[in-house]
Amino acid sequence: MGVLDRFPPSHAYMLREVDEAMRADFDRFDAGERPGAGEQAVFGRWAQLRLGLGQEGGHDHPADVLRTAREVAESDTPWTARDVGFLWEIANGLMTLEHTNYLELYRIPLAAIRTLGYSERREILVRIVDWFRKYHPPVWEVLHEEIDEVLTEPAEHGPAGVVRTIIWDRDPIAVTLAEDFGERLADPAVLPLLRHWATARSSKPGARWLTTARSLLTPQVAELVREILVLVTAHRERRPDNGHGTVFLHLCTSVPVRGMVWTCELFDEPWITQVLGDLALTCGVGLGGRGANCRSEMLANAAVNVLAHRGGPDTVPALARLQAKVRKKSVLANVARALDAVAERAG
Repeated sequence: MGVLDRFPPSHAYMLREVDEAMRADFDRFDAGERPGAGEQAVFGRWAQLRLGLGQEGGHDHPADVLRTAREVAESDTPWTARDVGFLWEIANGLMTLEHTNYLELYRIPLAAIRTLGYSERREILVRIVDWFRKYHPPVWEVLHEEIDEVLTEPAEHGPAGVVRTIIWDRDPIAVTLAEDFGERLADPAVLPLLRHWATARSSKPGARWLTTARSLLTPQVAELVREILVLVTAHRERRPDNGHGTVFLHLCTSVPVRGMVWTCELFDEPWITQVLGDLALTCGVGLGGRGANCRSEMLANAAVNVLAHRGGPDTVPALARLQAKVRKKSVLANVARALDAVAERAG
């Protein structure tokens, strides 16, 4: 019985890339033939599929299967991004079928992804990291150190590499933050706060989050935040290179930017209301500046919430402008609550 026959039929959709030529290669490897010149990558795919233990899963793999997997992982195979994506998809599929020897299951995918550039690594792992954290914590517990190492750019990449490691490079704003703001964001006086901004994953900041942010503030932070939020306000969506959908900001960028918005609650700066009002408007209107959706409900609501907490008569025009131009009902409801809060505080 070959690797394709043993692969769980419930996950057969993962074999959509396996064409007739590849099936013929797999049959040869099943029969004991060694890979020839230029066949290392397809042999690696076969070795990954061979880790399948059936629909019921399991933990213990035959010694010869593990020996082949380690041989492939330690080889100089010229992997492509497509090969690596296939390896991760197969490993993830087997993991969900109770294959629990995670170190062996992901040995080849982790070795293969290290041969790619950092942007390609992030492209493959962008959904997998959060998926592991949220739904498969035992896998994350075993693999997170290796995955973190895979995604951490080396010191020779300079400040831009430090910033990309934290916020990635999934949209033009992220690229600009790394390339144009890299030295300031990677400054030891700011870097701990950048890492803290990247943890702004909840809908609102808790008291502990704000206390930590306050303890990390340094004199240069307020101006840096202002410049970045103005940059985001001026940004407009674009269609990605793969042609799928239209993107304003990727989630990897939106989360730290939300952290910056939350931090505005700690500043006593005259520009806060204007900058947050403008940001909320840009993010609250639909793609192209119209429509019932909004560019970033996350950032629009974050800015509205900070304005509500600040209060003061100068926030009323900014919030009223949102009422006039935003069409997203959830954002409008939040604006209404913010106006009520400001009015109540003002008596």
